[in-house]
Amino acid sequence: MLVLAAWAAPAQGQGGVRGRMVERDVRLTTSPPEWLAIPAEGRLATSDGVDLAPLQNASVSYENAALGMLVGAFRNTGTCLRDASVRLQYTDEQGAPIGDAIENEARVTLVEPEGLLPYRFRLKKKADLPRVPAGYVVQVAEAGRAVTTGLRWVEAGKAPAREACPSRPYAFDVSMGKARASWQSFRVSGTLRLRAGGPLRPEGLTITALLLDKDQQVLEVLTGTPDVEGAALPTGLLENDASLPFTLATPVPLGKWVADVKVFAEVLPDAQVAAPDR
Repeated sequence: MLVLAAWAAPAQGQGGVRGRMVERDVRLTTSPPEWLAIPAEGRLATSDGVDLAPLQNASVSYENAALGMLVGAFRNTGTCLRDASVRLQYTDEQGAPIGDAIENEARVTLVEPEGLLPYRFRLKKKADLPRVPAGYVVQVAEAGRAVTTGLRWVEAGKAPAREACPSRPYAFDVSMGKARASWQSFRVSGTLRLRAGGPLRPEGLTITALLLDKDQQVLEVLTGTPDVEGAALPTGLLENDASLPFTLATPVPLGKWVADVKVFAEVLPDAQVAAPDR
């Protein structure tokens, strides 16, 4: 767990000390907030036939943990993953569930082979659970099928077929703006252009940004919606070739560590509307 800490050093100049310059230091800690339900042991459970590998986390920052967030991502090492849903379930020493599963705030439902599936969970306080959990399971289900943690037999020497995902009825182009970093936050902005599949209800769109460092390790996962009020939509709908701006921010001052930003746009089921007669 990375903690971003600050120390103040005097800034030298003519006439002596002129002020204080804030420097950043990064150190490791394994001590999340005492109130946060974040067990040390976590497991992955998937629907049968789903193959995933976790990306390494460059940081689950103290700032994020203080907000009760757990972020990360999986790489799809199997075939196309359709209608994916991700949840976190707390468990006791025997693996029995504690409380209700926590829904993933990052909405990505279609994952190509070698594609990424980010997650962002709003963890619970220990005081809000009937007992302190001993572990947790990240459950990745495909099309609502049950997940399993058992071993699966595969035929030796025969890798499963890997199929590309089918085309969606809509397509977006993402143009990224300049990221803005400060001592107290990190912000990414851009524009989402609907290339095909319109019209769509703009309030039915979600955006997820996966922030990676130079080693492709996870720094942060941001979620949000486009800025509908700041867009020019004459019909009130997002037509083909129309664009929506978006801005996503984190209170974690990631600064120069962010080397790559991957943006995922999703359309909620009720956002698609029939095209009007021309």
